[in-house]
Amino acid sequence: MLSVQGLRSRYGRIEVLHGIDLAVNSGEIVTVVGANGAGKTTLLRCLSGVQPVTGGAITFRGENFTTVPAYKRLGYGLAQSPEGRQIFTNLTVEENLRLGAFLYTDDRVAKDMANAFAMFPILKEKRNLTAGGLSGGQQQMLA
Repeated sequence: MLSVQGLRSRYGRIEVLHGIDLAVNSGEIVTVVGANGAGKTTLLRCLSGVQPVTGGAITFRGENFTTVPAYKRLGYGLAQSPEGRQIFTNLTVEENLRLGAFLYTDDRVAKDMANAFAMFPILKEKRNLTAGGLSGGQQQMLA
């Protein structure tokens, strides 16, 4: 069902995942254990599409998901629930909004996004910027 081969990811110049291999079959429960900083959260972020993969492949239900955007993975049930302000800091403002609307039609998403931007015009200005670059107040608006 889920297969990871040679998965690599980095933050800047620092590689934090070094060729991870993982296979999870339907009905299995898997626990990822490791010390602080070992890459557990980065692995989950890569699987859910909110952290860029720099090498390797992610296959889900027989399809290559390595470059599938996070909001599309959510529709397949491949997701992560973040802590804190409930935003993904390395995704854009628009990508964060789309994640919350994965069940809706494109027309509905466009309408809801227009409403959100009408309520919070600053988010419209920053729609293509990563959410991590927003001020604390702007991040709260996005959440």
